[in-house]
Amino acid sequence: MVFSQALLGAIASSQAGIVDGGYWLGGTGGNTAIVKTVFANDTTSTLAATLGTGTTGFAGLGNGAVAGYTAGNDIGSGAFGSNVISKQTFADETNVELAATLTGVRWGQGGAANSGTAGYFVGGQQRNGSTATVDTIDKLAFGDDSCAAITPVLSADTAFLSGAANGSTTAYWFGGYAGAVTNKIDKTAFSDDATAAITPTLTVVAQYGSAFANSGTAAYMVMGYTGSAATQNVNKTVFSDDTTTNLGNLLASPARYSTGAAAQKGTHAYVAGGNAPGGPGAQDVIEKLSFGDDSMASLGTGLPAANRGMASFACDAGL
Repeated sequence: MVFSQALLGAIASSQAGIVDGGYWLGGTGGNTAIVKTVFANDTTSTLAATLGTGTTGFAGLGNGAVAGYTAGNDIGSGAFGSNVISKQTFADETNVELAATLTGVRWGQGGAANSGTAGYFVGGQQRNGSTATVDTIDKLAFGDDSCAAITPVLSADTAFLSGAANGSTTAYWFGGYAGAVTNKIDKTAFSDDATAAITPTLTVVAQYGSAFANSGTAAYMVMGYTGSAATQNVNKTVFSDDTTTNLGNLLASPARYSTGAAAQKGTHAYVAGGNAPGGPGAQDVIEKLSFGDDSMASLGTGLPAANRGMASFACDAGL
């Protein structure tokens, strides 16, 4: 009998007591809470572990069923931001700040991971006394949790973008602010870290969105903010040919941006929280997108409190 890698991963995680789910970290007002939604039963609860520092406007990425990482911060005034990288170990649900840091003090980055190998924190605003937007790609090696900038960079200085990965193949970087709100899609090949803009683009310009992937099949971009209004639209990029289409207004009302997103390969994804500009503000809703038919519906129970600007990642034994 032949077992799939996803099944073997799920068995290993079960034996280790690891429970797959989506994580929502920090957010509104720079809180330190870590909340988890379990993929198997859609239940949501606040974990005992907390972030070391209250954080919002930052990025997250997950390494399979091993650990999740967050980096950056949009808290303070004047020269604000952070280069801190925090690690959530799934086996015991502890969260610690690493000795390694980003190569700059930033917020508004994108994050995505080559599961088992390395994570990428890209772009953002370099908040060290200025508001310069950067094209930097920092690469976090999972083997020793070291972090360094790599030579390839984004196709333009970009902040407030979203990232999603196709397994151990590529990362996609969606939208953001690059001198103006953009619809560009950059693509990073994990084999050599080469990064370039691709010809397909988002169907409209978007920033402050969130992205997730059904690894091996497609990435989804929750569009966020167009520069003039929040939106309920979700775009889908098919990995086989990079074609991108608009799935329509999948999010429930109200339209919002600064959501969190996390996915389990082959089954479904969650989109959580977000901000509805002009009122009513931060939201507590969690919505579930089923990969079988790309339908979306709100869960009966949402976040413990209304939240926006969270970092998010998934614990997924199938990666």
